[in-house]
Amino acid sequence: MDSVRDSARKTYDICIVSQEFIQKSVDTNLNVARAALKQAGGIQPTAKPIQWRAVNQYTRAVTPFTLPTWSVGGQLLEGDRSF
Repeated sequence: MDSVRDSARKTYDICIVSQEFIQKSVDTNLNVARAALKQAGGIQPTAKPIQWRAVNQYTRAVTPFTLPTWSVGGQLLEGDRSF
């Protein structure tokens, strides 16, 4: 029974170390992305809204909605409608 408990504890410890490593990687990547976004001029909403249509994958029901458009450093971010 001790070997099972020891094995479970070691597995748990490995999971904790892995989670900490992954979290540090995510934090680093987010910081790089924030710096790049800031260097590019930041993100701002524009005055021009855009119309989208959401399609329910199961029922095929279509729901239209309006969203603001955004720009980074004055460059409009355009939606990618390809899937």
